Amino acid sequence: MHRIEIWFVEHNNKYYIISERKNNVHWIKNILQYPKVSFNINSETQRGYARIINNNETELIVNVSNLMNKKYGWSNGLIVELNLD
Repeated sequence: MHRIEIWFVEHNNKYYIISERKNNVHWIKNILQYPKVSFNINSETQRGYARIINNNETELIVNVSNLMNKKYGWSNGLIVELNLD
């Protein structure tokens, strides 16, 4: 199991995280090979699937980037969507 701590935002009942180093991190490579994930929010374990947001999903990219900028002051990187089972 690979565990990381990362900032997230919620949008339309899904969670979004950003890989600042884009594809150059192990957890992104793991998602590409095996998209089933588990993650904790407020000490509660969630299970679901992760997917990389495509560059052509412009509206979603803008929405998630705006939420990340508002919450954390940055949004530069590869956006990953976490869907619950």
